[in-house]
Amino acid sequence: HKFKQRGTLRLTEKSLSFKRKLVFAYQRLSYQWLLPLLSHLPFFLSESITTLRGYFNAVFDLEWRSIAIDHKYIKAGTYRAISQINPDLSASAVKLKTYQRFVTFAREELDAAMFPHRNLQAVFQRSIINGFQQWENVLDSGKGLVVLTCHYDCFTMGVTLMAMKGRKVNLMTSNVVENAQLSPYVQDFYAKKYQAMEGYFNGGKAVHVEDSLRFFYQALANNEIVFILADLPAPSKDKNCSIVAPFINNNYHLAPGPFRMALKTNSPMAAFYCLNRGRGKYHIQCSEVYDPHDQHNSVTQLYDFLQQPIKRHPEKWFVSELLNGYLSDE
Repeated sequence: HKFKQRGTLRLTEKSLSFKRKLVFAYQRLSYQWLLPLLSHLPFFLSESITTLRGYFNAVFDLEWRSIAIDHKYIKAGTYRAISQINPDLSASAVKLKTYQRFVTFAREELDAAMFPHRNLQAVFQRSIINGFQQWENVLDSGKGLVVLTCHYDCFTMGVTLMAMKGRKVNLMTSNVVENAQLSPYVQDFYAKKYQAMEGYFNGGKAVHVEDSLRFFYQALANNEIVFILADLPAPSKDKNCSIVAPFINNNYHLAPGPFRMALKTNSPMAAFYCLNRGRGKYHIQCSEVYDPHDQHNSVTQLYDFLQQPIKRHPEKWFVSELLNGYLSDE
């Protein structure tokens, strides 16, 4: 995890406005000092402070994606998406859930800070994982398993806790944090996050899909688990570059990569979500396993499973602004 852009970033900061410099100073405080400190504190204290940080970020629309492009779009996009997901909510309820979305993301970043600094064995012991046995049966049969999830609540903690069951797992990531527009403090934080997660993966890796798609095919051939984020829109309007899935009250064109990978490697498919129950306790729900050759059924069942918690608690889907850019099949 090397970031050649850091020198450039530090030079360009000299020409930034005072407001922009203030935001970068806040990022330095958050990612270099506050989050690592919170990762060592008792859960009741770290979670309380993290909640305050989340609401602070919501008030000023402070998220590293918005800051990187100098365009505060997250809060407005989240508000529109939650209004679409739950159209019966009042404007004040939608606003509250929009603010709670920033709290969810702050708590996910607290999880990320714990990976390098905290022994997760106690967390693993007090957490609940439902449905994992069926996945183990697939692996024991000599096949790999493609597992879908969303940017929902505490999915990275879910991946890590399931790896602690003893199976070799791999996580497909994006190299977005290597973008030269990001501050070096965010880059360092996420690099350390993925490096620390790999320590629990039993030899598996967190690998950028842009760098080595072949790596994941080989992992599935070796009957390992590959976790893939499934809430990304289709890369183009070309129907051959998408699957149509029932998701959030509509049929949307979504990225087909996981299904192609499962078909080419003859790997069954599943999905999961992970809920943060507070005080270092997590609840993971694993779906049933589906045959990728029966694509219509597998797409329908997997996305129906993934959308249920989002529809119940849209504030926990912290990339909900993507919904505004999804292509409908209608």
